[in-house]
Amino acid sequence: MRKTRGSQYRAGHLDDFFAQYPSFDYDPNCSSTQKFYRMCDHFTWGRKDEERADAHEGFKEALVHQFNSLYGTEVDDIHSWRGLALALDIFPLPENVAEAKKVFYQRVTPDPGS
Repeated sequence: MRKTRGSQYRAGHLDDFFAQYPSFDYDPNCSSTQKFYRMCDHFTWGRKDEERADAHEGFKEALVHQFNSLYGTEVDDIHSWRGLALALDIFPLPENVAEAKKVFYQRVTPDPGS
């Protein structure tokens, strides 16, 4: 298994999604978004192609399921927050949910002074 930042890679929803397209040379070592756009190029899908739109919907659904499988869906579960913090190299790990929410909010909110 290859390691990703803070967690182990596991075959899952994204692998299942790409498996629906066997003629596409799936590379599990590049980012999911890169894989999707490479697949669009492989099938020569234009931005307005219905096949691309259908594939994009499936891709988004697989991303959500993959995220939920790895980090959980319980917003009040400190274990879910800590797992996400590990994946994003956030240390020290938050002690409680309120601290976790504060740390993540600070990470995604731009500093007005910069």
